[in-house]
Amino acid sequence: MTAVRAILVVLCAVLLGPPLSAPATAQARRQVTVGMLQEPDSLNPLFYTTLAAHVTYPFWLDPQVTFDDKWNLVPVQVEAVPTVQNGGIKQLPGGKMEVTWKLRENLTWHDGKPITAQDAVFTHKMATDEKLPPYITVVGPAVEKVEAKDARTVIVTFKEPFAFANWGITDNFILPRHVFEPLYGRGPQQAREAPFGRDLRLTTGSGPFVLKEWGQGTHIVLEANPKYWRGKPGVDRIVIRFFRDISTLVANVVSGEIDIASPPPVGIGFAQGQQIADMAKQGRVRDVRVDFRKTLVQDGLYFNTESGVLSDKRLRKAVAHAINRLAIAQSLFRNGQPPAHSFVPEDSPAFSPTITRYPYDPSRAKRMLEEAGWRLGTDGLRVNARGERLALQIMTTAGNATRERIEQIIQQQLADVGIELTIRNVPSRVLLSEFFYARKSPHIVLISHNGDELFLRRAYSSSNIKPVGEFSTNVMGWRNAQADRLLDAIVREPDDGKRFALVRQFQDIWSDEVPVLLMYQWRSAATVKEGIENFKPSGTSSAPGPYNWNAFEWKWK
Repeated sequence: MTAVRAILVVLCAVLLGPPLSAPATAQARRQVTVGMLQEPDSLNPLFYTTLAAHVTYPFWLDPQVTFDDKWNLVPVQVEAVPTVQNGGIKQLPGGKMEVTWKLRENLTWHDGKPITAQDAVFTHKMATDEKLPPYITVVGPAVEKVEAKDARTVIVTFKEPFAFANWGITDNFILPRHVFEPLYGRGPQQAREAPFGRDLRLTTGSGPFVLKEWGQGTHIVLEANPKYWRGKPGVDRIVIRFFRDISTLVANVVSGEIDIASPPPVGIGFAQGQQIADMAKQGRVRDVRVDFRKTLVQDGLYFNTESGVLSDKRLRKAVAHAINRLAIAQSLFRNGQPPAHSFVPEDSPAFSPTITRYPYDPSRAKRMLEEAGWRLGTDGLRVNARGERLALQIMTTAGNATRERIEQIIQQQLADVGIELTIRNVPSRVLLSEFFYARKSPHIVLISHNGDELFLRRAYSSSNIKPVGEFSTNVMGWRNAQADRLLDAIVREPDDGKRFALVRQFQDIWSDEVPVLLMYQWRSAATVKEGIENFKPSGTSSAPGPYNWNAFEWKWK
């Protein structure tokens, strides 16, 4: 969208945006209004599926540890991050491993009850209950037991060495045992149906802000927790406003209605960040700066490898060669977000120089399609020996202008080699819960991809493939026995050098099989009004709060 168009839509954006008009100046200096493109699907951390929920929780729930803006793992609810050096991680006989966590003194829930080691033990019990099951199950399967040594000490015993054992006590934020246990005791399904996260009067958190209001489809209101263990936050109120599309979000940034526009994938994208930065240089936007950060995230095409067509990796390779990713990066991002050939940055010691690359080569794509038995029909589209057309469908999050434009470009480029591509986009919460994680997308989904090592096993191990309709994290249905062995070894290997070697081997298999074609490497963009201090996005996606990890420090000058 051009700068001129952005200015024109401002007039209608204020009308289209959610209610909650901008507060008066004096009040504004005690409030921060955040704009997000997506809305959480759930405020119960056990059962969410969207990143919009993931990045909202840290406003009102403290994690045990998080990543700061320098990508350092830092303690939050605990006194220290356990390491071998500080004695927090110990090897046990029989190949097992023990991790000791010490909760800070005087931590309390918003309802005043103390946060204890028993809360952590009970949260782990729920988070590993196969009858629920929760969204995230990364640490849980590797754990043998979680015990409370005393009111503040939690001991986690792993069945075997686990490289990411100090990323958290459990696969979740610690949740209030006194709220969930009476329900869970009547059966696991009762925990799923708990009013926690729906009825905010019964939703008690542990973070710097307290949930006060959720107007579904429009906004969430949080107020400062005066008894927060770090001291009262720097602002009294956080208002999160949800927008139907990215153009309206940008317009509200331009008009000054939004103090912070969250980074992707739940807010503005890099292209919109460039647009706003250009407008600021031209004097068309005032008192707004754009914060750009490196990330470990990419956007990619997830192929359904169990579909009749894309189960043939020759078809996946042909699609990869038919797409001009470099031209897309140049036209949409002015090379600010380059094509990604791997989920590992090329300057990382874990990067494999022997990966299979897919340069734009439509002639090669055509040859591969011919070899796979897909001939050009009289209408210019390919058919197989049975006369079936080579027709694919792509899906992404409706309202994301960048992704929608990429879909249109891909549609034309695939048509150039004889592949019909139809576009079907739905809201993010529908895409993720009803299609993506349920593995009901017939062919391709364009969505974000996380490049950290902990993500790999969750996304690519065949152990994480469930029947269609059930929740899966290997959404491609991709199976490779050698890759499974490497993924298991990666999470068990604490030595960085040895683990990086395993990651390089996995990359070679992954790039040859191409279950996902990465489109471009993200560079995070967020906008913030001049006058707001301590806004320090981390740029990571694995952190519990990639832009609000230190929201308790936000304040106005």
